[in-house]
Amino acid sequence: MAAHPKVSIIIPMYNASVFLPQCLDSVLGQTLAEIEVLCIDDCSTDDTRAVTEHYAASDGRLRVISMPTNSGPSAARNEGMRQAQGDYLGFVDSDDWVDVDYFEYLLNLAVQHEADQVLHTSFVREYRHRSQPVRWTYEEYPSEGLITDNAYCANNLYCMPYARLISRELVERCGLSFPIELRMHEDDFFHRTACLAARRCVVGSGPLYHYRNTEGSLSNTNDSPIRHRLRLLRALRDYYGEGICQSTFRLRLFGRMLYSQITAEDYSEVKLYLQELRPYLAQSGAFCSDFDRYAMTHIRESQSHAELMKRMGADPWVRYQTLQRIRNNMNIVVSVIIPVYNTGRYLTRCLESVCGQSLRNIEIICVNDASSDESLIILRQFAAEDNRIRIIDLPQNAGVSHARNIGIEAARGQYIYFIDSDDWLDADYLETMVRTMETQQTDIIINTSFVNEFDDPAKKQYSNFDFCSKTGEMMEARTLQRMFPPSIWSRLYRRSLLTEQGIRFPMIKGGEDIFFAYACDLVVGRIYVFAGPHYHYYQRADSAMHTASRGFHYIESFRLLWQFLCRREISLAGIKLFYVESLILDTPEKYDFTRNYLREIRELVLAEPSIYNVQELFLMEITERISDYATFRANYNPNISLSFIRHHINHKR
Repeated sequence: MAAHPKVSIIIPMYNASVFLPQCLDSVLGQTLAEIEVLCIDDCSTDDTRAVTEHYAASDGRLRVISMPTNSGPSAARNEGMRQAQGDYLGFVDSDDWVDVDYFEYLLNLAVQHEADQVLHTSFVREYRHRSQPVRWTYEEYPSEGLITDNAYCANNLYCMPYARLISRELVERCGLSFPIELRMHEDDFFHRTACLAARRCVVGSGPLYHYRNTEGSLSNTNDSPIRHRLRLLRALRDYYGEGICQSTFRLRLFGRMLYSQITAEDYSEVKLYLQELRPYLAQSGAFCSDFDRYAMTHIRESQSHAELMKRMGADPWVRYQTLQRIRNNMNIVVSVIIPVYNTGRYLTRCLESVCGQSLRNIEIICVNDASSDESLIILRQFAAEDNRIRIIDLPQNAGVSHARNIGIEAARGQYIYFIDSDDWLDADYLETMVRTMETQQTDIIINTSFVNEFDDPAKKQYSNFDFCSKTGEMMEARTLQRMFPPSIWSRLYRRSLLTEQGIRFPMIKGGEDIFFAYACDLVVGRIYVFAGPHYHYYQRADSAMHTASRGFHYIESFRLLWQFLCRREISLAGIKLFYVESLILDTPEKYDFTRNYLREIRELVLAEPSIYNVQELFLMEITERISDYATFRANYNPNISLSFIRHHINHKR
């Protein structure tokens, strides 16, 4: 045996002599030579011990450990972990076998990523006459790579004991073990506690473990599955104590068809378990899905097994889904629309703030615009935990306007709210917006309070829009346009306004919010303005807001707004295009386009002089005369007095 093994391979054994040679041959034949093999004999009554000792005589890396009494696989594995000397621990069942480079592959992943646990998500289920490859995790998850979200590992990357490599230091530091009191799901207990304790987990799916599907094994029995799941929950509760309610477990107590497996004999015991665990199960977000809570309500309220079966019907899951659809369609107050494109770095923060809103009866429509990063994975993780989330996965990237329009079409709420996927909200943001909307009985409200957020926390800026002194009153939309940027994230819209007026985002790559916000404002006419909870606007250098071509898109947005209002025969008086000064001064590559566009709207400017202030009119006038941007900059004096500008404009007229 090596002086210091890199991996200790633990094999619990009980009456396994038929399959044991294949198992030991595969383990001792590993390409990783620095191993020790601990075979724990759980008082076998066949030739298991003799077979093992025969192998030990020819390979000093194998040790035979005898249990004093038959105690089950959990106790055997625990004894193996106690006596192990390797840096990492691996598990193999005595009737299974592994590929020749299995443990070398797992160890290399652990060392490469400095991980204290490797979760192997692939294996082969071996039947008597066929083999079936199996993967434990979501298909879209990377087949190999580091995972830093321990809760995701615990809840979505379920792995049997044999499908992992775990640091011995982690086991000893956290006192990890298999619960001997559980006859089933002891592997689930170990998996969850190990994942939540690990500093760093990495996923692998390379060389495969071969799991023999043996008739009569504990994993193939239908012995009261619900009772065993509830016992698992009890064990987790006892392990974590009061702190379990703050942990991130999501334990599916009831599968879609498990109710049919509650027998009359199980019924009383299940009711007792639920009564005992009710304080924990009732915690929002702890352990259970809404479906579980729905099921437990029926179990508690039923007076007999027959009544429970009648309540649940032939397919409890179908019945539950039907009730949910009816309830959701009736009670959704706000449809929150989140366009998502390659914002995986920030998306969790955004979704946590929306899912954590004090207003609970909302739907969260996430439109994934063909992201190429981990955004879709994050969305599906959240959707698995919160059934208010709906994911619309677009086949190809079409831009934020298309994504928001898709969200509007899918919305069912009384109100619609838009949030960008890299921003986040105060916890009472939506509740305050809705309460204000219903009090004021208007179709649009605007919240003037927001926070500019930067990578450097010291730069955080608490802000109000320019007209904050006007908050708490109804204002004319035309007045708002002179003081207020058209930020759609500051507004709550009544959905009927958008459906009746047919207002959607234009298919342009910037400035689409100018058209949408102003079109809505001017159709409504009067809007309530208030200062409420904060929207957190994250300033990213790579966002579309900071691109050099934004001036071109702002001009195009105003052109579309002008056409929209002309079609609606809405007076153009008071309409103001923001950024005129920045368009002319800051976008030399668009200077010719700007000049041509200003000529195009000359008649509009002359007919409606109130659209722009005198400084902007002066800028437009000299831009028309000077065709070269460099000459324009040389002749433009930003400190010129307004009185001179007024005189110049009046003289030209």
